[in-house]
Amino acid sequence: MQEASEELRASDEPRRRGRPRDTNIEDKVFDAAIAIYSEAGWAGFNFDAIAKQSGVGKAAIYRRWATREDLLRETFALRWDPIALIDEGSIEADLIAMIKLMLDRFLGTRGGIVLNLHADTRRYSEVREVAFNLGAVTASRQAKIFQRAIDRGELPAGVDSQMLEMALSGTVLNRIVRAGNGLMPLDNFNADEFAKSLARFLLTASGAPPKP
Repeated sequence: MQEASEELRASDEPRRRGRPRDTNIEDKVFDAAIAIYSEAGWAGFNFDAIAKQSGVGKAAIYRRWATREDLLRETFALRWDPIALIDEGSIEADLIAMIKLMLDRFLGTRGGIVLNLHADTRRYSEVREVAFNLGAVTASRQAKIFQRAIDRGELPAGVDSQMLEMALSGTVLNRIVRAGNGLMPLDNFNADEFAKSLARFLLTASGAPPKP
């Protein structure tokens, strides 16, 4: 995920304290940090909890990250956003991959991250900044996917990429909310079929030409 590292970690480089990188220690910290944020949000995201779960001493953590905001920012950069890797060869396949990625985030073991992030951005300016930057990078990557489809002739040149992205995200989120309040239980939910159906709907709504 080289692109993710370069885009989201560029602003973090100056705050490094000059110590050699130890990827083993950092991997343990990142894994613990993303798990703790999923479980407890910003209120429970602190170096004491991360040190305990990761098995890395607090001194080692403080030598690498000056603040918990720095650690949260870099954790999201390296553990959250694989959209840059999506290139399935067609816009339909790319949309299906994005939809399934979102479903996995909401329904998987780390579904709490999304819920906590939405709640914390309203309460904490530190998290709001991280979420804003993450959202901007994600939107930029999605725009590249849509532009690639335009260049291949799979989407019309005048398509509103932002509207397409909002329709995708909003539909997935609405489906999860309805599952949570019992209106549309997930007992017989088929993620693959949902992703394919939504992708086809979005392509039709965007005016994409029919497949040859």
